[in-house]
Amino acid sequence: MFVDVGQEYQVQATITDSTGGLVGDDTVIVSIYDTRRKIYFNGIIWTEDECEITMPHIGSGVYSFVFVPETESIFSLTIRATNNIYSQIIGIESMKENGGIPIKIDSSLFLNQDGTNSILLDINSNPIIGVKISCYNKDTKEIIGVSQSNQTGEWSMMIPQGTYFFTFEKDGFISVSFERTVL
Repeated sequence: MFVDVGQEYQVQATITDSTGGLVGDDTVIVSIYDTRRKIYFNGIIWTEDECEITMPHIGSGVYSFVFVPETESIFSLTIRATNNIYSQIIGIESMKENGGIPIKIDSSLFLNQDGTNSILLDINSNPIIGVKISCYNKDTKEIIGVSQSNQTGEWSMMIPQGTYFFTFEKDGFISVSFERTVL
């Protein structure tokens, strides 16, 4: 998703239990990371220290936080609840000059293009939660996008079309990297 500098961006998560019932008594936090400046937002100021912001429950299992980007960048948002991890990338303008109109890619994109399965599963076919996926410009080595796998081992990010180097990392697992073209 892409928004303008200074525009309110509503960070939301709907939390359900294992039966699909809405949960309104969980602690839900969001971590907001500026991938270009390599700093975190603590709800008031930007800092080099990783920090988390508690998201208030606004009713019906929905937790919400309003983020107002003050600069052009790509921001990685990770939302965590007791049994859930969500991640999302938002880009703040001027991506058009960096390679065209951004598109959403996800874990199924490469499977459809070249058969590479990037849904993250362990050797027992269980989803691997919290794998960091980084997308780099293959020429400049600049980070273009960052994401994290969710509770089903799936992930997504918004990046412009082009050829990129993707890295998948998690402590305790072997890192995997490959180059792919995103059309």
